[in-house]
Amino acid sequence: MPKRSTSYLLRVGLLLIAVVFSLSWIWFVYYGTIPLQAQRQKSIEPIVIIKEELPHTISPKSQPEIIDMEVSKMQDVNKQEPVIHKEESLGAAPSYKVVTYYYPWYGNKEVNEQWIHWNHQVLVDNGKFYEPPEEIGANFYPSLGTYSSMDPKIVDIHMKQMRDARIGILCISWWGQGNSDGQLKHIEGYTDRAITILLDTAAKYSLKICLHHEPYQGRNPTTVRKDLIYVIDKYGDHPAFFRWKEYGNRPLFCV
Repeated sequence: MPKRSTSYLLRVGLLLIAVVFSLSWIWFVYYGTIPLQAQRQKSIEPIVIIKEELPHTISPKSQPEIIDMEVSKMQDVNKQEPVIHKEESLGAAPSYKVVTYYYPWYGNKEVNEQWIHWNHQVLVDNGKFYEPPEEIGANFYPSLGTYSSMDPKIVDIHMKQMRDARIGILCISWWGQGNSDGQLKHIEGYTDRAITILLDTAAKYSLKICLHHEPYQGRNPTTVRKDLIYVIDKYGDHPAFFRWKEYGNRPLFCV
């Protein structure tokens, strides 16, 4: 009798263990996989939403291959022709962190009826001057020839070249209102007369102009102050006249 009771209890125990194990497995399979499925679904949904609502934010290289129909929609969006604005047709925008010096003091016989600065004095041989167009007062011969700084076509070419190079600001060599350097004593105010054409052409290419206040003879604090007032009053409202927004929209002068 005791042997039968022990065997009976053993069988009942094994049966209970089997039942508990089966119930545990059923619970894990049913309830444990639901969070995993939800998590998978959650990770997939944003991709579909992005493709449907913001197709222009996904590049062809990064878009997931979900179904061919969605890919074809993306390709249709990428094939749309962009709207070309006038500014975009000029190429990359200029950088207003890049400044170059520009000397508007050249002239030739075709435009000015005389040579200006191309016949610069030969410093090593006092009293002798260069004889253009064969010999000029420059280290390199310009590809545009011995041009005049007053020639609108030349100025336009220069501005386009600087725009193509993404130069944003031209610092113009300026010798005062009616003054000049030693080579231009007979043509006072020549560089000042060039400012208007430079500003107008620079505006065409979204370039900016500032002035390099050159050390003309007789320059002093009083004349400098008068010059600055003159420049701001005459040119300060021009759209191509550079003003530094980070510093209260003030103009920039190099001295």
